[in-house]
Amino acid sequence: MSVFKQKGRKTYEYEFQIKGKLFRGNTGQLTKAEASQEEIRLRKEARSLLKKNNTNDMTLEMASILYWENIGKHRKRPKEIANHLANVQRIIGPTTLIKDIDAAIVEEFVASRRAEKNLNYKDRKNAPFVSHAAVNRDLAYLSAVLNRARDIDKAVVQHISFGDAALIEPDSRRYILSVEEEENIINQLVPHSIPLIAFMFLVGQRKANCRQLDWSQVFFDKRQIVFRVKSKKPEGRKITLPINDEMMQLLLNLGPKSKGPVFTFGQNGCTCWHCETKKGDPIHSIDTTWKGAVRRAGINHKVRIHDIRHTTATRLLKRSRDLRLTQQYIGHADIKTTMRYAEYEEDEMMAGMNFLSEIPNKIPNTQNKKKLSN
Repeated sequence: MSVFKQKGRKTYEYEFQIKGKLFRGNTGQLTKAEASQEEIRLRKEARSLLKKNNTNDMTLEMASILYWENIGKHRKRPKEIANHLANVQRIIGPTTLIKDIDAAIVEEFVASRRAEKNLNYKDRKNAPFVSHAAVNRDLAYLSAVLNRARDIDKAVVQHISFGDAALIEPDSRRYILSVEEEENIINQLVPHSIPLIAFMFLVGQRKANCRQLDWSQVFFDKRQIVFRVKSKKPEGRKITLPINDEMMQLLLNLGPKSKGPVFTFGQNGCTCWHCETKKGDPIHSIDTTWKGAVRRAGINHKVRIHDIRHTTATRLLKRSRDLRLTQQYIGHADIKTTMRYAEYEEDEMMAGMNFLSEIPNKIPNTQNKKKLSN
């Protein structure tokens, strides 16, 4: 029997192939004998489904397996996807027919899932409940499983408005750094990380796009940098940014090359252990360095490195007052994302209102004016 236990796992997994289709998953059993019996059951169910091609009898477990094998395990962070699929099956039931899953079952799933404690906390007794975002991600994968079964396997699936079932999530947490805070953090950084962090503040691109920048993406003759950001297209989406004088000086100080990583260990005169042992190697991680610098800078708020991107976008929009320009510079595919940064102070809005008040003839001059009460 093709059941096995991976290192560090308590339960057995199964893997078998029928008519060229691979089936793999977790049996949920702790002993090999019980796992073997579960595998026999799954084999029979898979063989019966493929033989009859009766998709009306497809269970949630089988639909989840087909989604996992064809889509889920090939996506980014497959372990997280597997956990979401396991949550859906555990609560709704693996043997539930997908044709029977309706809005009521989805509503019950949401209620049950949101009442569970977050198992990532060591103190299970005082652990908080799972977040609304976690519940919504479970819902998203349930929707994906049902949609694939409907579109690919031609299974009967009821119409469910998952948007109505989703929970309201709090606004995404972001912290906008002041210029003073930015300077304090940079002064506390390990020297080899200063060029990379300063670069991120200038371009506002995601950490991975900056860290993985290659000299072949930098065109000094055109004074341009070309980024390839993630997109639905295999080749990604291209973002071209200009090189101003400050950026030019930063890049020239790093010793330009025809190709190779731009940000490496051993730069900026750094003599730390990493730079001594990995000189010339690309910088693979910057998070620990960033957290240490934030702590030493005396910033009590939890500031993520991704907040650099939020800070750059907010500053650019506040200075330019141009949503389209900010969208293009930051690289948002949808301008709705850029609009999150369109938050202005009360005094700025008052200044705008005062400007509009200077325009004459907005209030008609009637004889029956109502006097303002004190």
